[in-house]
Amino acid sequence: MPRPTVLSGSCRTGEKDWSEPVVDTPDFVARYVSMAPGKSTQNIMYADDRAFWVVESGQIRFQIEGQASFVATKGFLVQVPARTAFTLETAGNEPSLRFELHPAEAPIYPISETPAPGSGVSYIKAAFKGRGAYDTANRPFLDFEKDVVQDGKPAPATVLKDPYLSVEVFRGPPQPLPPDSDWGHFRANFPGFWFVLEGKQNFLIEGEKPFTASEGDVVFAPVGRFHRVSSGGDGMSTRLAINARPGNLHWYRPGAGSD
Repeated sequence: MPRPTVLSGSCRTGEKDWSEPVVDTPDFVARYVSMAPGKSTQNIMYADDRAFWVVESGQIRFQIEGQASFVATKGFLVQVPARTAFTLETAGNEPSLRFELHPAEAPIYPISETPAPGSGVSYIKAAFKGRGAYDTANRPFLDFEKDVVQDGKPAPATVLKDPYLSVEVFRGPPQPLPPDSDWGHFRANFPGFWFVLEGKQNFLIEGEKPFTASEGDVVFAPVGRFHRVSSGGDGMSTRLAINARPGNLHWYRPGAGSD
């Protein structure tokens, strides 16, 4: 069984265009994507769920339907609602690297685009009604590196939240390691999934030895395994907790955190 931590693709040094899958679940998939200067994605959208990105390096110009285009750099957290078309383009002279989370479904294309061929997927021309939207809890982007790390503004509790998906933000100084008797919790129907945005985080996942994950690492705990996470390292650290069905049931050892 592979370790539950996936590194950020440093083994692909020297390549400008590549994509590395890191998570595949019935609710969402995630990957690292490097894109060469001047390259862009097709204009696409997703039917029923949001897409989300963390910019790791380089510059990416986001063009999102209904929004002014903007260039995102390291530390930008970006999201797009369902049924909202978007394009990503590498700006500047260096490749861009992004962590990308999107629904486990084939994209849909505006009528002006030619769909990319996909195994088991066929496309027809059709119309639809209704589009997703931004709101006070779901904004187009957060410049985390500038607004939070450099300017010292409080980190938001979430950067994406709807009935189907959430991206929660946990930021803080180093914590003492919990005792061995603290197993944390598990989820019976959904996995645990984290992106380390800043610093170091300590993980204990049932069946695995304790380990420390660093900035850019992706950590995954399968359904049904106890796990716990705490801030590590010497300074502030931040993890993004990514969950399908926010509020899904968490199970604890009897007498530990239960009602």
